[in-house]
Order: sequence, then C-alpha cells, then structure tokens
Amino acid sequence: ENVSVEAAHKGERATEGAARYALRHHRAKGYRKAKRLERKVQKTSTRLAYQKTLAENPTTKNNLLLRAFQKRKIKKEYAKAAREAQKAATLAKQAGTSFRGAGKAMANAIKNHPLTAGIVAISALLLFAFLSLIGTFHSATIGSLGGILSASYLAEDADIDDGELLYNEWETDLQMQIANTQASHPGYDEYRYNIGDISHNPYELMAYLTARFQNFTSATAQAELAALFREQYTLTFTPTSETRYADPDDSNEDGDYEPYRWYILTVTLTAKSFTTIAYSHMDSEEHERYGLLMETKGSRQYIENPFEFEWLSRITSAYGYRINPESGAKEQQYGVTISVPIGTNIHTGQDGIVTALGYNAGYGYYIVLEDEKGLISKYANCESLLA
Repeated sequence: ENVSVEAAHKGERATEGAARYALRHHRAKGYRKAKRLERKVQKTSTRLAYQKTLAENPTTKNNLLLRAFQKRKIKKEYAKAAREAQKAATLAKQAGTSFRGAGKAMANAIKNHPLTAGIVAISALLLFAFLSLIGTFHSATIGSLGGILSASYLAEDADIDDGELLYNEWETDLQMQIANTQASHPGYDEYRYNIGDISHNPYELMAYLTARFQNFTSATAQAELAALFREQYTLTFTPTSETRYADPDDSNEDGDYEPYRWYILTVTLTAKSFTTIAYSHMDSEEHERYGLLMETKGSRQYIENPFEFEWLSRITSAYGYRINPESGAKEQQYGVTISVPIGTNIHTGQDGIVTALGYNAGYGYYIVLEDEKGLISKYANCESLLA
C-alpha cells in the first residue's frame, strides 16, 4: 500500500512538472517567434557580408577552403555581437517571471485531466530530445569544419612557394654580402666577424602568414616579409684602428720598435629568433591557429616519407637559394639534399609510373615517378636503381 501511494505521489509530481513545462512553452511562444526573426536577420546579414567579401576579394571565389573560412569567420563575428547584447537572456528572465503565478492553477488542471497532461509531457520530452540531437549534430559539423580550416594553409601552392623563396633569397643575399666584405670594404688590415645564425623554419613562416592573413598572395605578403626580415637581421660594419709596434729590420738603427696604425673592420650580424618575432605580431587567437598549423604542416603534404625514419633533421641543403660552394655564386636548388648512409633504402613517396631513370653528372643515378594527376617526384644521387 505504501509503495502504491509513493508511486502515485511521484507520478503526480512528474505530471505537475510536465504541465509547468507545457505552460512555460505556451507563454514563451511570442519570445520564440522574436528569436526566430532575430536569427533570420542575422542569417541574412551574414550572407550579405559574405557576398561583400567575395566581391572585394575576387580570388576568394576560386578557393573552396577560403570561402568556407570567410563564411565561418563572419558567423563568429555576428554570434559574438549577439552574445554581447544578451537579448536572449533578458527575454528568458522576463518569461520566467510571468510563469511563477500560474503554477498552482496548472497543477489543479493536471489533477482533473491526468491522461491529457501525461501525453503532453511525453510529447514535450520527445521534442526536446530531438532538438537537442539536431543542435549537437550542427555543433559537431561546424566544429569539424572549423578544425579542418584552422589546420590548413588557405593560400595557393604557387603563392606559398613564392613567399618562402623570397625570404630564402634575402637570406642568401645577406650571406653573400658578408662573404664579399673584403671586396666591398677594401683597405683594412684585419676583418673580424661576429655572425649570428642565418636561417628560418619555412613551416613557421607559412604558419605565421596563414594565421595572420588566412589567404595571401606573394605580392601582398612581400611587405610583411620585408618587415619581418628587417626585424630579424641587423648587419653592421664597424671600423676601428689600433697602434701597434714593429721594426724587424731596425731600419733606423735605434734598436726600438716603431709605432704604426693597424686598421680593423668588424662585421656584426645580429640575428633574432623568427619564432619570437612572429609571436610578438600575433594575438591569442592567431597564436592558437599558428600552433595548430605547426602541428599539421598546413595539410599540404603531397609526397610521403621515402624513408623508414624521420628525415627533416638530416637535410644538408634545403630547397631554394644557396651559395655554390665551388663558384661562390648564388644559385637555386630545386630539390632537398638529405644525408643518409650508403645502402639506405629509398621508397617511393607516391603511387605512379616510372617515366625516366638513368645517370648524369648532376644527379648521379636518378629515377622519376609520375602519377595520373601529373604529380612528379625525382630521386637522385642513388647508389643503385632497383625499379
């Protein structure tokens, strides 16, 4: 008997709760309508802002990732403005105040019509569960898309390549300027060099440009790269002189050393960390995107690892400009020189067909692969060819 009474009591409380929910749902109908209109206005404003962005940046139309990124960015801006307004919170508070007075009346109605109240309560719970599922799915979809966009370079391959080559060429020119100091500043008895490290991580450079500007072209990135370069490197030439004494032949036969001037040119290159400079130019949101891009390398890896180990630390000559060790002239290297022991197995970095192989003075034994999309990879300086 006690169990039955307790069950009936709990059932009555559940029914009363469902009825209160139904009453609040009915009373808030006008607010929900206003909220729908507000979302409609926000959606229309987002679409207009997106179309304006495409009109002002014609190159964006041809880049799927960039279009998605711009649309997501505009949506985030409108959502932030809506949160700051806090209109939804104010409406909810007003609606909650008007519900309190109807609690007792609704409880009496439930007692008189328990079956109807139960059906309404179950329907409301099912509707709530369905709406929650849709909201979860939408959030997961938007979150996944945002993660992909934030982890990818948005610029074209050609612009990425041009930006890296430009910075690399400036560093090579700087090395040549230092190497040619005696020719450009003749007449000194001694040249002293205090030279910092001349290098940068190309992944850091591209992560920085993408985090700051999303999509970029080689033309628009040039001014930013020049400012970074000036901040990273400072080259100075400082002339000094010393009084020295020598008279090995004792030409004046006085038995003393004679004073003379010794002229010195000190060459100093102050090189700052590119990472430190890049961080100082970014805000917290850009720092987060930069870190993610450094993890994914921009999601632009076309050739897989040709070795059974990590090879980045074994690069002895990187892609780009360098000073030829024999001629001393500036030249562009179109490949990456990787130092590994003789006999190391080299695997294909892609599926494809062998289109050329042989031997020449520049490449040694080499082999070339090409896939059905036209992607070509070349492997040179091999000890032997097995394909």
